[in-house]
Amino acid sequence: MSFSRNRLLACLGLLLLAGVLFAACRTPPRPLPLVDASQPGWHTQRFPALWRPPGKNAPEIAGDLFLTQHTDGRALVNFTKLPFPSVTAWRAPGEWQIEFQPQRRWSAGKGAASARFLLLWVPEALAGAPLPPPLVVENLSDPPRAVRLRQPRTGETLTLFRQP
Repeated sequence: MSFSRNRLLACLGLLLLAGVLFAACRTPPRPLPLVDASQPGWHTQRFPALWRPPGKNAPEIAGDLFLTQHTDGRALVNFTKLPFPSVTAWRAPGEWQIEFQPQRRWSAGKGAASARFLLLWVPEALAGAPLPPPLVVENLSDPPRAVRLRQPRTGETLTLFRQP
């Protein structure tokens, strides 16, 4: 009787371990779609930018932000500082994805874009459209030559400088 009880406990332990291991695994995102900005409907803009990643003591990083938008609502936002890897955000109606290449982190979802990531909201901020709380947009001059997006909860900021 104790043999079968020990065997049962061992099987339950293995099942519990397997459940923990599989629950910790995440399927990597599908690759970001290739964008051919030379096709009709696409428009690309470049902005010198200052990005302060989330965190109280995070330093600002100077780089370039490239915004490529399609008239159907798709958008690709890329912040890069050469020679370092970049942060890339993709939005399409009903889905979004963001990749942080330096940390090899990513997040993706269905539906409205997450307010956790400022890069996903660059198109709305530049168009003057309302952003979801708690995100804040500030015009830094009049006429606005610079726009700052802020995420007050995390301390993340993104300042975009418009080219004359």
